[in-house]
Amino acid sequence: MLQRLGVENFIHEAGLKTADTFRDSTLLKVDTAAKRGSWRDDKWKETPVPLAFLKVICPSTQKTYFLRVSPEVETAKEALESTLPDHSRDWERDLVAET
Repeated sequence: MLQRLGVENFIHEAGLKTADTFRDSTLLKVDTAAKRGSWRDDKWKETPVPLAFLKVICPSTQKTYFLRVSPEVETAKEALESTLPDHSRDWERDLVAET
């Protein structure tokens, strides 16, 4: 039997941690069990492979979606902007105008 997880239960079960928020968007990050190795300072070091997701809410349906973004992004706004790489936008002005 398929058990449905709510959004907050999914975030908890997946071990996702809130890194930042911007309006209704939340940047979530997690280190996976997979390891990436590299040679640094005359030693072999393994670090967890990170993943990052942007939790967004559709303004018309109010459904929650998760967009995979680069784990290099530091803010939710930067993650949001990375989903539309060829689009320049004044998010503060446009989001206020749309709502």
